[in-house]
Amino acid sequence: MGRLIDLAGLRFGRLTVVERYGRYPKGEVTWLCKCDCGETTIVNGVHLRNGDTKSCGCITRETPRRKGWCHEVHGLSRSRLYSVYRGMKARCYSKKAKYYGIYGGRGIKICDEWLSNFMSFYNWAVENGYEEGLSIDRIDNDGDYEPSNCRWATAVVQTRNRRKTISVLYNGEYKTIGELASESGLKYHAVYTRICRLNWDIDRALNTPVGYEWDRIANIRGNVKSMRKNRLS
Repeated sequence: MGRLIDLAGLRFGRLTVVERYGRYPKGEVTWLCKCDCGETTIVNGVHLRNGDTKSCGCITRETPRRKGWCHEVHGLSRSRLYSVYRGMKARCYSKKAKYYGIYGGRGIKICDEWLSNFMSFYNWAVENGYEEGLSIDRIDNDGDYEPSNCRWATAVVQTRNRRKTISVLYNGEYKTIGELASESGLKYHAVYTRICRLNWDIDRALNTPVGYEWDRIANIRGNVKSMRKNRLS
């Protein structure tokens, strides 16, 4: 057996050796060490000298481990917010994600503050109105995921904020077809058909009793069917 090397007082990574502790069953000398984080741990002397052990384990807990996605030790991996966070990252950075094309594919990114730190995103969410049932929504659909451009919204608000949602100028204010339908008490399809297909002005579209244009469309369809029958006869 070689001469014992006294490690007391030496530093290895985050560990400072306090004193010799004992031996493992196979004879390896162990040392009592104090970590910079305040915890104490017993370490095999060989592992200290060759650099295998550099902390009480806190480095491993703090360092993301990658296997497709980083794994963070925060106790929230099963929470809905973490699921929202992973979904946000997938849309922006995973080409295999279903909606990558309309997010990452057109340059939408996540700010550095959130991208590398779930807890930063979590704290922002809690302090800015997050509730179960709400989804993260970008105020500017061409902007990134960042605190100044995000909010928690219902499905209705998100639908109205989609890039394909049609907005029209009415009484000096831009409103979506959905908003006009809600305010007038008409169904969305009725308002959409009147404005976008029949090219009615907005006042007429919102104030004409339902049934008028449907009769007109039915007559047109009926005439088309009659013409087809006459051609075939």
